[in-house]
Amino acid sequence: MKKHITGFFCALSFSAFTFLPATLPAQVWSAMNSGLDSTVNHLAFYHGQLVAGGVFENSGSTPAAHVAWWDGAAWQSFPQSPDGVVNTLLEYNGELYAGGSFSNAGGRTCLNIARWNGTAWDSVGGGITGTAVFSLGVYNGHLIAGGHFTMAGNTPASDIAEWDGSSWTALGSGVSGGTTDGVDALLWYGTDLIAGGHFTQAGTVAAHNIALWDGNAWSAMNAGFNTDVQCLCNFNGQLLAGGTFTSSGLTPVKRLGKWNGNAWVAAAGSQGADNAVTSMTTYGGKLFLCGNFSIIDMVAASRIVMYDGSNFMPMGLGLNAQGFSVAADDGIVYAGGNFTQANTLTVAHVAKWSAVGVGIGEFPGAVFTLFPNPSDGICFVSAGENETPFDITVYNMSGEIVESISDISREGTIDLTAQPAGIYFYRVTVRGKESGTGRIIRQ
Repeated sequence: MKKHITGFFCALSFSAFTFLPATLPAQVWSAMNSGLDSTVNHLAFYHGQLVAGGVFENSGSTPAAHVAWWDGAAWQSFPQSPDGVVNTLLEYNGELYAGGSFSNAGGRTCLNIARWNGTAWDSVGGGITGTAVFSLGVYNGHLIAGGHFTMAGNTPASDIAEWDGSSWTALGSGVSGGTTDGVDALLWYGTDLIAGGHFTQAGTVAAHNIALWDGNAWSAMNAGFNTDVQCLCNFNGQLLAGGTFTSSGLTPVKRLGKWNGNAWVAAAGSQGADNAVTSMTTYGGKLFLCGNFSIIDMVAASRIVMYDGSNFMPMGLGLNAQGFSVAADDGIVYAGGNFTQANTLTVAHVAKWSAVGVGIGEFPGAVFTLFPNPSDGICFVSAGENETPFDITVYNMSGEIVESISDISREGTIDLTAQPAGIYFYRVTVRGKESGTGRIIRQ
C-alpha cells in the first residue's frame, strides 16, 4: 500500500478526510439486505444485474435456492432453480448459464448445467455427466465448460468440452490425472484458451495444473504449478493465475503468478500470498483479488485486496473468512464466500464495497497525521487546524476492537502497548460516516 511518509510520521491529506490520490479513498462495506444463508461460490452479471450461485437456500426468510439475483435492494429467486449446488455462472448469447452439481432445473432434467432464457430454465445438449461443472468460459464464440466429468451430451469428454449452441464437442482428449482431476478456471487469452485446475496431463502432453489449447491441440505452459490453479485473469494484457500453488518448477511463485511468455514468475515481482487466491476480476484499471490470504506482497489484507498495477491495498478490514468470488460493476465491488463479516459489519456470505468521498468540501484543507508508524505501541494523531470532531477505532487482524477514541477535535493518543507486536487497522469516522482507513505497525 502506498504511504506518504515524512520522517517517521504518516500524513494523510483529507478533503472531508478522503485520502490522497496515491492511497485508497474512503472505503465503505455494506451488507446486501439479509444476504444468503450459506456459501456463495460465484458472482456474475446477467443483463446488468448481479447474480449469485452457491450452496445457499434462502435470503432471510425468502426462498432463493442456489441461484439468486440482486434487484438493488433485496435478493430475488429464480423459479424452479437448480436442485443442487451451483459453482459457476456466465451470461452467454443473452442467456444465463449455470454449472454445478445438480440434476434438475425448471422441472426438467438438467445434468450439472442449465440455461435461463429470461423466463424458464432449459437443458444444454443433454447435460454433462460426471461429478460437477466448476467453470464456464467463452472461446472463439463458443461456450466452454470445465469440471470433473466424462461426458458432455453423448460425447466423451474429459473434464472440458465446447458447446456451439447445438451440440457438444470434446477439446482433444481433454485433461486428466487422478481421481480428483478437474478444470476450475478458464480464460480466452489472445488466440488461445487457458485452462487451470488440478491435473497432470492435457491431451497427450504432461501439463501440471495449467495448459493451453490453441484450437487444435494442447500444450504445456512450461513447468506449470505444483498444486491447484483456481482462477485466471487478463490484467492490462498480462496473464495472471491464482490458486494454492507455491512454485512453478524450481521458481517460487506463491499463489499468484504471471506468465512472461515463456515461464511463470511471481506477479509484479511480489512476495505472493500466504494462502489461496481463489478469484480475480478487473475494473476501472484495477485488479481485485479474493481468497483465504491475510498477507499479500507483505501487505496485510484480510482475504480481499485491490492492486493498482504497482501496489496492493487492503479494502478496509476485509473479510473474516474465505472469499470465493469477486465481481465489479458501476463503481461497486461485490464479494461472495464463506464470510459473515466485512470490515466490522455483520453480513451473510455476500457484501459490497465502494470507494467514495464522504461530504467532499465539508472540511477543505484538513490534514490527518498519525505518527510514529511503525511505533512501540504509542501513536499520536492530529487533524491540524480542523476542529470538527472525529473518531478513531483500531482493530486487530481478527477484526476485534483493541482501541477506540471518540470526539477528537485536533489531537489524540493511540495506546497499543498492551497489544502484541503485529499489524493493526484503524478507521477514521466523521459524524458517523467512515472517511478513511489505514494500518498501524506495532513493533
